This record gives sequence, C-alpha cells and structure tokens, in this order.
Amino acid sequence: MLVPDPVVKMILHDDVVNRLTITAILEKLNGNLDAYPPPLSPDPKRRTGMWGRSSVWEILHNPKYSGFMVWNRRQRKRGGRLNPPEKWVWSEEPTHEALVSQEILDSANLKGIKRDNVTKAKGGHENYRKHTRRFAW
Repeated sequence: MLVPDPVVKMILHDDVVNRLTITAILEKLNGNLDAYPPPLSPDPKRRTGMWGRSSVWEILHNPKYSGFMVWNRRQRKRGGRLNPPEKWVWSEEPTHEALVSQEILDSANLKGIKRDNVTKAKGGHENYRKHTRRFAW
C-alpha cells in the first residue's frame, strides 16, 4: 500500500489535531478521490477505488512514519495478524525521513488505545494494550 506523503500527513493531522473520527476522515478522503487517491491492493480483485476503514487505521497505527524501521509487526502465519507490540523490533536510529513528528504518532496511537480500551471495558475485558519502548500502545 503506497500512499502519497501529503495524504498520510493529512490523515494523521485530521485525527490528532482536528480530532476527526475514522468515519469522518473516510468521508473526506472518498469525497475527493482525485486529491486523495486510495491505495491499491496488490490483489486486483480487492481494489474498490475507494478508501477503506482498514487503510486509514493502518496509517494511523504505522510506526514507520516516525522514521524508524520496525520489524516483526505482523505474523507470517495466521492471516498476518499484528504481533503484540512488545515483540516488535525497532531500528536503533531513524532509517528514513519521518513523515510526521513522534508527538503526532504518539497522540494518534493513544487516541486509538483509549477508544479500544473503552470498548474492552464495556465488554468486561481486562486485556488492555501494553506499552512498547517507543510508543504507548
């Protein structure tokens, strides 16, 4: 999934600074597909020509936009599920230019944790997200 840098920055800015929901961000993106071209799935059968919730979620939760490389985020088996953040492997130093500040990424992830933890609390779950060395997940 390749998304132009300005679109990534806009999505994170709208989430953190403008406090838009994922649904509101989706409406904005899909309302102007010429300005915000959707990512193309490697599988042509899955290409809808629209932004999907999972694409926006991935941008909001991708630590690579901080400039660091992160390995072992996803399992190779079982459908590519996310590994727990404590199993992720971070580069010691930034490996590429950061698209957004660490503060923006931290804020986006903390917002996601709060939303997720509220849902879990309502459902009676005690499995709140753990913290990694760089981000509070």
